[in-house]
Amino acid sequence: MDWCKMDSFLVNTGRKQFFIVSSFIILASLYTIGIYIYYSTLHGYYLNYIKSEIVLEVFYLAVVLYSLISVYKGRKWGMYFLIGFFSYKIYYALGSISWFYSIKNNLLGRITYNYSLNFDIVIYCIAILYFCFSKSFKEFIKYQKTKFTRVQSRNN
Repeated sequence: MDWCKMDSFLVNTGRKQFFIVSSFIILASLYTIGIYIYYSTLHGYYLNYIKSEIVLEVFYLAVVLYSLISVYKGRKWGMYFLIGFFSYKIYYALGSISWFYSIKNNLLGRITYNYSLNFDIVIYCIAILYFCFSKSFKEFIKYQKTKFTRVQSRNN
């Protein structure tokens, strides 16, 4: 296989994988926000806590979107930030699972909430593995970095 074709294949594979992983990350964040909104309508006595969690999750979503755009443009700091952020979210989700089991609540709510957190853990672990170890992603980032550098130098 020709080196240029192999490089193009890795870049295209990395681009497709990046969009798949990014869409799952965004869907996981939106699902978590939806779960918090569901709980805010269901349980009035946790309302202040849940409202602050909704605001925090919307802020996290905005930060993740900005970082994903930066990663798409080939900026390595965005990738490193997302790896650290996803590690934090995994740690937070593991702590939330143990916290939520200590509260007496309905079974359906516990199952739904824990499913959301388990879904987040799986998605964030896949994203960390992809950002750290995928050769196609690294080639895609190199390609994007040179592409955006050429466009910026052409405009100046």
